[in-house]
Amino acid sequence: MLSTHKILVVEDNLATLELLKEILEHNNYQVITEMDGLKGLKTVEHTKIDLVLLDVMLPTLNGFEVCERIRKNPNYHTIPIIILTVLTEPQHRIRALQAGATDFMNKPFNHAELINKIKSLLDLKDEISQREHFQDISFCLLTALGSRSPRILSHCRRVAKLSEQLAFRMSLP
Repeated sequence: MLSTHKILVVEDNLATLELLKEILEHNNYQVITEMDGLKGLKTVEHTKIDLVLLDVMLPTLNGFEVCERIRKNPNYHTIPIIILTVLTEPQHRIRALQAGATDFMNKPFNHAELINKIKSLLDLKDEISQREHFQDISFCLLTALGSRSPRILSHCRRVAKLSEQLAFRMSLP
């Protein structure tokens, strides 16, 4: 069964791009590919992407720049970004994290490790999305209750207090 998760792979080496696509599709992910940084950024802006695999050395914009631009947009703050590169120096890992990458892996990479990282990051993203959805529902419910009648205001306050307590127990902000 095909996953509903869409993964964007931005890689300029055709052999690596095809390998990543094959591995991800074999694990039932939907895969979108781009071969330069600017096109990858445009894809993030125009398509609902769940995770980005990003090379560093790319035409037009390098992977660090793409990562920084994705992170500047609050609409994409929950998209996990894994930098996948041949660059092995500690400063490259630090630069990736400073740019906003969620994780960093060197090439050649272990296929099982990559798939496990992807699965873990997507599970975490899904959990965060569910919590945000809960907050939206609570807010809408309280707004609807408050607009029904001025006499319901005290009841709404009690519901709000209970919602705060529930959110606290669920470790929500």
